Amino acid sequence: MTKYRSKLDSGKYYHVFNHAFGKENIFIEDKNYLYFLKKFEAFLSIYVDTFAYCLMPNHFHFLIRVNESDQYNSNQLSRAFKSFFTSYTNSFNKTYNKWGSLFQPRFKRLLIENNEQLLTTAIYIHCNPVKHSFVDSPIEWEFSSYNSIIENKSNTWLNTKEIISWFDNIENFMYCHEKYLNDLEINRIDY
Repeated sequence: MTKYRSKLDSGKYYHVFNHAFGKENIFIEDKNYLYFLKKFEAFLSIYVDTFAYCLMPNHFHFLIRVNESDQYNSNQLSRAFKSFFTSYTNSFNKTYNKWGSLFQPRFKRLLIENNEQLLTTAIYIHCNPVKHSFVDSPIEWEFSSYNSIIENKSNTWLNTKEIISWFDNIENFMYCHEKYLNDLEINRIDY
């Protein structure tokens, strides 16, 4: 059975994700996506390196590595995630005159155990909008790290250089995403 509540250990990679509570959306307008990323940076960038993300109307995905530091521990990082979600929820609820939980309780985190899983997770995250039929290509989805990576746009919290190095170069990064989508399409065919 897959563990979605792995302890967040320093130096390890995780696929972090969560879904809206019920049938709600966590993003209604473009400004919500941007604000969510701003809050992520404010609350979590000192604790994690981020390599990939994708924000969808009712859920999100991040690929992170917990920083190695003696200054904080797993409990502090879990509290930082909680503060991040609470801060975003409070702002969202105030803006849209809502109340209560926005996210499902206890965000999920899956420990990445090997290099193949690391690459596959990055690809999966970027291809999520295609999988859910929002767009035909990851390049068309504005609220993921895919375009920043292929344009090699590093910022203070998104590590584009390192993720490109995992795939050797940008061309192979793009090729691997295309191959994943082609394999996904082939597997959708009903016989």
